[in-house]
Amino acid sequence: MKLILNEPVVLPWPQSGEVQAVFWIRIYRNAHSAVVIIADVPANPGPSPDTVGMEIVTQLAHDYEFGDLNVRWFICYPGKHPPGRLLSITKYYEVRFSGAQMRRTYPSGFGEILRSEISAAIGRPLDLMPSHEQVLERVFAVGGRLKRPAQTARCIVLPARSIPPPIRPSKCAHREDFNRFIQAQGLNPKASSIPANVREQFYSQLTEADYQACSYHQAEWHAIAAEAVRIVRTMGEYLRDWKVERVVEATSLSDTDRRWLLSLLQDNPIRWSGHDFIDGQHRGCALRSCGAPLIVRSLAAALCCCTKIRKGRSHDRNRPLSWVELWGFEPQTSSMPWRRATNCAIAPCGRVRA
Repeated sequence: MKLILNEPVVLPWPQSGEVQAVFWIRIYRNAHSAVVIIADVPANPGPSPDTVGMEIVTQLAHDYEFGDLNVRWFICYPGKHPPGRLLSITKYYEVRFSGAQMRRTYPSGFGEILRSEISAAIGRPLDLMPSHEQVLERVFAVGGRLKRPAQTARCIVLPARSIPPPIRPSKCAHREDFNRFIQAQGLNPKASSIPANVREQFYSQLTEADYQACSYHQAEWHAIAAEAVRIVRTMGEYLRDWKVERVVEATSLSDTDRRWLLSLLQDNPIRWSGHDFIDGQHRGCALRSCGAPLIVRSLAAALCCCTKIRKGRSHDRNRPLSWVELWGFEPQTSSMPWRRATNCAIAPCGRVRA
């Protein structure tokens, strides 16, 4: 296949035409088929590719006249790759859209795929995106922007029982069982709020074997929780990123578990408000069930629900907007299921590089 596009593309708001989101698009095409890779980027001012997948797919299909071509769609979340530091792995997902309603499905069952699978689909090595500086410059040029950071995150130690039970576990191995259980209670499993005590009943009946069926639970969460508590108690509640990374690298945890630990402290903190999760509920579920007495929570991340960006606006105009942090692009390491993407392209407002 021939590479016909490798640049940022703007998704506009339908009414105003203003920039809603910016993604980096790679399109490969021959006479009968096409492959499209939609990548999230720094300075994306709006939602993630997952959130507005239908809109960007419709726009690309129209602009590049896919017509009756057999098109395969992939979403890419580039990981961090700072020199000399722990990296977060670039993640790829295949997604399909079908029917008049553009129903979205994941052939791999929400699981990540390897870069080599995309290379096989295009019949050649996947072309990498440009350097971080070039990507950022191009994204700025088409309307991307960084947001002003809020205050430094504060991490505190709490009892593990303070983590709420998950709600609507769409990517969980037991999501169908969860939905049936909620329906049996006379409730809608897709409702925006399900009583915490009802959810607790469902998770309390799961066995250790049930939990291990989920990939999130296969890490050494008891040890990860213990290390997180030790780091906060040793370094204090206000953590500096570069110091945290050094301390995490020095632990006896496996590489995968160190990445999970880093995600709890600075990379992508678990967020919840009251009895409902905002982000990170799979990791929260793993921590709840691992038997650890204590966990670490980022208070600034918990406040994110008050400043979450919707249509380019903040719910609390007196608080600074969150920002999209800078990262390196597509490290040459195969994808691993140690972390999932957040549900928006905007980094949590409570986490700041000191």
